[in-house]
Amino acid sequence: MNPFRLAALAALTSLSAFANEVRLDGSEETEPETVEAQACRPTIACMAELVPAGFFEVEAGYGGRVASGQATHSGQLLLKYSVLDHLQLQLATNNLFLVGAGTPARAVDGVMPGLKWLINDQGTWAPSNALSVHLMMPTHGFEGAAQQTYDLQAWWYVSKDISFVHADFNLMLNVFDLGGTPTPQGLSTLAVAFDLTRGFGFFTELYSTWGNAQAVPLDGGSLNGFSFAPIDELVFDVGVDVGLYQANRALTVFAGVTFVPHRKSRVPLVRAPAQPAGTVASSL
Repeated sequence: MNPFRLAALAALTSLSAFANEVRLDGSEETEPETVEAQACRPTIACMAELVPAGFFEVEAGYGGRVASGQATHSGQLLLKYSVLDHLQLQLATNNLFLVGAGTPARAVDGVMPGLKWLINDQGTWAPSNALSVHLMMPTHGFEGAAQQTYDLQAWWYVSKDISFVHADFNLMLNVFDLGGTPTPQGLSTLAVAFDLTRGFGFFTELYSTWGNAQAVPLDGGSLNGFSFAPIDELVFDVGVDVGLYQANRALTVFAGVTFVPHRKSRVPLVRAPAQPAGTVASSL
């Protein structure tokens, strides 16, 4: 085939696909009326699903942790933005604030930028799957900082809805101290949430780290709590986490909120009015 004809055919095919995606009157595809929040906290396990492309999601929480008879109070923050329906940018901190007996008060002790990729959505029988990678970075240089090394986390998420039950199974590999002596440690967790109707829910989780206990103390717990979603875009939660390794952590109480802010208006794509055949369009 003549190469010029082949190029013209490819161009016409591309224009046809473009016309199918954009309406001729210049309007955009209808945006969803509601966006369901996809909360990752307060459970250790996170669901595989993401909010749609172009939407932000914010998760914030408080945790009161009791270890060796002393309480420590901290705040958590997770910011998420879906650049595509299957790709999300994330930025988190486990210590938005950190105060407690014998602990110097500080803010933003460690940050975690990361990427999350949704491999597939749920099917009739198949669960959804996703992967993520996060780099944990120190933000304070003093000796008592909670995050003192550069660490790497890689997660695999598996999620499934069955009637009024939602289950999340996660596996995580954490490699501590990338710049010194890299030390790997794994984590496995299973969280199950039950829809109690009228926006109320109950969730329960069992999780534990494993491997290299001599270098990095093991942590795990039995986590239980209640959630309330007055609207799809907003979820509140409260509960308690009983530590499995009492020497490391005995008890944690938590409360938090997850919400999807309203999406910014996008500039509509305006198509020029049709011109009669034989005329030349003018530009301003």
